[in-house]
Amino acid sequence: MMTELKVSLGVDISPFKLHERFLKGKATYHCNTKKKAKKLLKALKLTDIKWSGGNEITTKTYWGEYKENTYYEISRYDGGLCCDNISVLPIIEIEDDIITLIIPTPTPPSSELNSDTFKLFLDGKVVVQCDTEEKADRLLFALGLLDNTWNSCGKLSQNHWELFKEKTCYSLAFGLGLEYSYYKYYEKEYPNIPIIKM
Repeated sequence: MMTELKVSLGVDISPFKLHERFLKGKATYHCNTKKKAKKLLKALKLTDIKWSGGNEITTKTYWGEYKENTYYEISRYDGGLCCDNISVLPIIEIEDDIITLIIPTPTPPSSELNSDTFKLFLDGKVVVQCDTEEKADRLLFALGLLDNTWNSCGKLSQNHWELFKEKTCYSLAFGLGLEYSYYKYYEKEYPNIPIIKM
């Protein structure tokens, strides 16, 4: 399910702020016409951005691969530009003088953590236990898409799962960002906050 936020250019969310999100790998441009793709790549060519893999941006848009389903974003692996037919990031649409930012509704990172429980987690009302490192990675990836950081303000690039292994728990309960500890800590120190196993 998607929610839409529409704003005129320069109001509330400026094109610069949206483009800044794109450059940080936190938003994607949707180019539903070849003309828009060419215009975007022409602007990006003036920067130091290259294609993912290191090739210079030229007039080739790759729009023909996906046509009206073409999305451009910055790769989280090498910081280069990539093109695909789908994106999990917030989507920037540009039509004449209107920018539409389409923000995906928070998607739970696993079937064990349903939408209602994930919302409770985001609201700091439950703690999530990840008994495998893969689950920890999925949770942190989903949280990173929503601009969450560690309570120390660091990016969610490391899951810290190796410290407590299958007893690792994550919490947003204190409004200062994501924190982690082991199961017994949350059970003892915060007995009123349920611990949900992912």
